[in-house]
Amino acid sequence: MNLFDYGHGLISLGISGYELRVTSSELPVMVCRHSATQTMTRNSQPAWEGGMLTRKKQACQDCLVELKVERDGNVYFIIPQGQMLAGEGDIRLKQELDRLRGEGNKRIAIDFSGVPYIDSSVLGQLVHGYSLLKKEGGGLKLLNPPKRIIDLLSLTRLITVFEIYQNRQGILDSWKTPA
Repeated sequence: MNLFDYGHGLISLGISGYELRVTSSELPVMVCRHSATQTMTRNSQPAWEGGMLTRKKQACQDCLVELKVERDGNVYFIIPQGQMLAGEGDIRLKQELDRLRGEGNKRIAIDFSGVPYIDSSVLGQLVHGYSLLKKEGGGLKLLNPPKRIIDLLSLTRLITVFEIYQNRQGILDSWKTPA
C-alpha cells in the first residue's frame, strides 16, 4: 500500500492495483490503474492543476478475472484467467470454493496457467480453502503456477503446504481413491 500526497488537497492511496484518490471536496473513488479514466472536476469546472479525481469508465480488461470450472472424474478444476487481486480475484475465488464445497466437492485444484500473479488476499483465500477442505477430508492442489506465484509461495513458506503439479494427470493420479 502506497500513500501519495499530490498537494492541493489530493491524496492517493495505492492498494493492490487500484488507487483511491480523495480530494477535500469530493467523495473517494476506487480507480483501476489500467482503466480508461475520466477527470472529475469541482462544480463542473476544470480541475485545478495537480488536483484531479478520476473515475473508472469501464471494466479494465487487465483486471477482470474469469473463472471457469471443469470436472474431471471426482476432481473439480477452477481455471481463472487474468490477474487475481484484492477486490475481485479473492472474492470470486472464495465464492467458487464455497460453492463447490457446499455441493459436497472435496477435491479441488486451481489451474494457474492463465494467471500471471496473485496478491496476498488471494493467497489468504487459498490457505482458507485448503484448511477447510483438509478438515473435510479433501484437499486443494495447485496446477501450473507461474514463477511469480511460486516465488510468492516460497517467500511465505507455503510452498511446503500446497501440492503443486505441472499437469492435470498428476493431480488426478494423486487422488486415485474416491472421496
